[in-house]
Amino acid sequence: MARYGEFVLLNPVFAGHTIVLWIATPILLGGGLIVLAIWAIRRRKTVTGKSGLSSEEANALERLRKS
Repeated sequence: MARYGEFVLLNPVFAGHTIVLWIATPILLGGGLIVLAIWAIRRRKTVTGKSGLSSEEANALERLRKS
């Protein structure tokens, strides 16, 4: 194993030249989770929010759903 480098072994050491690998991974993962959470919250608000229908339109829609 001594003849292979860090890249081939996919086992980087924590050093100056690999600091970006160690720092960027949790930052990107956390950022992705935050974006996913914001997207899910906005989507839930859109789906459960008011539909913009008048009461007559809402009643007509309910009649259509029941039939």
